[in-house]
Amino acid sequence: RRGFVYWDDTFLGAQKRSGVIPTWYGSSQPVGAADAQRLPHRRHSPPAVSRGVKWQGVVDGVVSVHWIQGTIPRDKVPRAIELLQRLFPIGEAQERDFGRNGYDYTYEWSPDGIKLWTDRQAERSVRLHGGRACLCIPGGALEGLDGAAVRELLARLVSELWFLCTRIDLAFDDFRRSISPHEVAEHARRGEFSGYRRYTVSEVATKGGQREGDMIAFGRRGGNGSGKYLRCYDKSLESGGEIDAVRWELELSKERASVVAFELSQSRDVASFGAMASALIGGAIDFRECSASSDRHLERRDRLPWWASIVERLGRVAFGIPRRAPTIERTRCWIAESLKGTLAMLRQAVLLREFR
Repeated sequence: RRGFVYWDDTFLGAQKRSGVIPTWYGSSQPVGAADAQRLPHRRHSPPAVSRGVKWQGVVDGVVSVHWIQGTIPRDKVPRAIELLQRLFPIGEAQERDFGRNGYDYTYEWSPDGIKLWTDRQAERSVRLHGGRACLCIPGGALEGLDGAAVRELLARLVSELWFLCTRIDLAFDDFRRSISPHEVAEHARRGEFSGYRRYTVSEVATKGGQREGDMIAFGRRGGNGSGKYLRCYDKSLESGGEIDAVRWELELSKERASVVAFELSQSRDVASFGAMASALIGGAIDFRECSASSDRHLERRDRLPWWASIVERLGRVAFGIPRRAPTIERTRCWIAESLKGTLAMLRQAVLLREFR
């Protein structure tokens, strides 16, 4: 495999202490002491326990798959359409003679927003897209499926349609509202987080100057990002009050998305599928105390109580991607993105011929 997944000691310890795990997708399956003792030996697939929270909004919250996007071989497009029409109540697709990202044909199902982009000619498909079509299933469509259907969808995409995932989003709606995005931003400003190098804060204010809501995002999207982008925002404001929760939304792309989608597709059952989805969110970031007496190594400090409470419910799973040797093109892009300000300043200050 191109990556690996491993379980955090916090996740294992929580199961051993409690013996009972919150439910996922409305099912309930406690784990016994014998099962807990065997957990550390399972490295590549999560234990068959129900982890995280219920699929529908109950007391604790909701963990869900919120976006699936990737490519399939062009000759498997008819089978993909059959699978989509079986799992989603979408009817016939609207076919359009245009697409995006260089594709020239689109299958679209409204109002769910599912799209399948392909090329009409095989030669064009091979020349421009490596003979592959692109499938996008947004959150609005996935919300209509239960846990078993989401697991079946991903498993069949990978095993039958040779699906290569390029983006998958996992979301946790915290109905306890353990902390607000504004408070998370305060901890970030004090440097009390690990797992990311950068963060951005966006605030929304009313005309009277009162803060109506805010969002903090960790990481960077796009070609220069790491493929792991985490947002925390007030879902109540976005949903018009329908979902009174703070949402933690993890967007995985590039090779991380491919590895995680494959691991999820290999889940033995709905419970283990939910276990990994929940723990991936909990393992995406960590929040630790920062004080004058704190250890200089962040991982040795005490976990912040509010984050420890969330981790207790979600668990933690981490994944690694082998580092690639930088190419000339990636190095050029990095210089253009990261050093252009410095180079412009040098040019203005010293007017060297090399900068003209």
